[in-house]
Amino acid sequence: MVPVSPNLQIKINVAEGVPIFFADPMMLKRSLTNLIQNAIQAMPNCGKLTVRASYTTDTAEISVEDTGAGIPEEVKEKLFTPLFTAKAKRQGLGLAVVKRLIEVQGGTVSFESQQGNGAKFIIKIPLRTQKETHVHIMISAPPT
Repeated sequence: MVPVSPNLQIKINVAEGVPIFFADPMMLKRSLTNLIQNAIQAMPNCGKLTVRASYTTDTAEISVEDTGAGIPEEVKEKLFTPLFTAKAKRQGLGLAVVKRLIEVQGGTVSFESQQGNGAKFIIKIPLRTQKETHVHIMISAPPT
């Protein structure tokens, strides 16, 4: 559980017409939970947390953006490395787990940040039909 400042503003934007997309709900929930917890921790006293859902012709996009301190340049290249952390008393697994959970679904996770101006993490999941998703799973299963 992450303590939340009473001065934290939370905004959720879902673009009109976002199609239903197929993703593992538990993996997506865990990924979003990790990103939202990180965003809240980056703004211990006050700030704005924005979660957006949108889409392009071939991807569903979910972003988590905060107005915290941002990510220092020297940390950016190590951000998704397992066991790397810039926080005291943390394990350094959160973002590595997010990356793996999204990639195993054929998606990507990236970020934009300037120190002093917060951070924005963007998850992109390919749009595909349930039939295409099923075929993908069948192809990747080991032969019996």
